[in-house]
Amino acid sequence: MARFFGRLIAVPVRLFAGVASLVTIFDPTSLWSACWKLSRSAGDGGKLLVLMARKHGVTSIRETAERMLEETGDCQLAVTMGFIEFGYRENIESVNRWVRMAKENGYENPELLLQLELVLSDFFNEYDRVAVTEEILARRDLPAQVTLSALVSKANGFLEQQSWGEAEQIAERILSIQEQPDARMIKWVTCTAGGKRTCADEHLKRAQTQMPSPVFDMLLAQGWLFLGQVEGAMECLCRVDTSALRLQRSKSPLGVLARSEEFANFCRGREDG
Repeated sequence: MARFFGRLIAVPVRLFAGVASLVTIFDPTSLWSACWKLSRSAGDGGKLLVLMARKHGVTSIRETAERMLEETGDCQLAVTMGFIEFGYRENIESVNRWVRMAKENGYENPELLLQLELVLSDFFNEYDRVAVTEEILARRDLPAQVTLSALVSKANGFLEQQSWGEAEQIAERILSIQEQPDARMIKWVTCTAGGKRTCADEHLKRAQTQMPSPVFDMLLAQGWLFLGQVEGAMECLCRVDTSALRLQRSKSPLGVLARSEEFANFCRGREDG
């Protein structure tokens, strides 16, 4: 009964906290803290953790996050912390730790972990990218953004196999619903492979305006690699911080290239030139 009334009281506090989050001159942390104390819901706890991470850093909030996760028993908080760790470029093992913790304790809503598992499949053999992708696409109860990530992953799998038509179909499916830069990059690859230069340039320009330069250069490098243009891929990779983008740990073909002696020699040659 106390929990019920707490959640009821939390409603107006949550609305006020949401408004306060939009006003940069006001720190909404205390309001979200009040929401969490009243509701003990994973959604309120996640918003509080994001604010705490911004103020105090990731390391200082891990113990608090663990207690909150244990109290809610909800994988949503594990996912929130995993993405906080990933976004703040913490060690990739720290991201994986939240998935393992949630699984080992049998917390509810385990399907929410799939979005983190898809990210981690690029780094750990324990997660099979194809299997995770298909499991996400087989569900109808996940957020649209998670399904979108799985579609992009599936299309990239087709690009790796140079199955241009299958990849293009997925990109067009995405773009029929929403404007999306990853889908534009997929279309750039398939149009380039088909010799449609004008079409390829248009998709590339539209993608470039929608993402940060380091991410664009990384995806451009990945695209050239899909097309078998290793030198073009290395040219783009030279413009990015491969460690900041975690390519030094990635199992992807682009990650393998970023760690190769061939790439190191290519970069040295550019410096010497």
